[in-house]
Amino acid sequence: MLAKIVVSSNNKYWHTMKNNTHQPKTIGEVMNDHFAPSLKNAGTVLGPELAALKPMNIEELSIFLSKPVDSIYQFTSKKKIPHVKCGRDLLFFPDEIISWLKSNSVKTKDQLKQEVIENLLKS
Repeated sequence: MLAKIVVSSNNKYWHTMKNNTHQPKTIGEVMNDHFAPSLKNAGTVLGPELAALKPMNIEELSIFLSKPVDSIYQFTSKKKIPHVKCGRDLLFFPDEIISWLKSNSVKTKDQLKQEVIENLLKS
């Protein structure tokens, strides 16, 4: 069975179409739904580990981050986002993107207050 993948009009997430209903799915779930039936005979089913190893192209990353493709091209040209250039293609590994997002997180007031207290106690 071929999974029909549709991107929502606001480009926010992936959908699979089943019985004319849209169900939100991650890229890994869509891959698993699509490839698992053909691999079951071989005794192999795709899991989240394999989905994490598969690089995303720029369109997939655009959906994942809910950012326009042009913005991602700007990030790559300024070397602000981890990526791999394969010929003319840009590839992005999900685990690297998630680490990059976490490294750019903004601390809460409580976290900043705790840091100040810890620094005062050290001195």
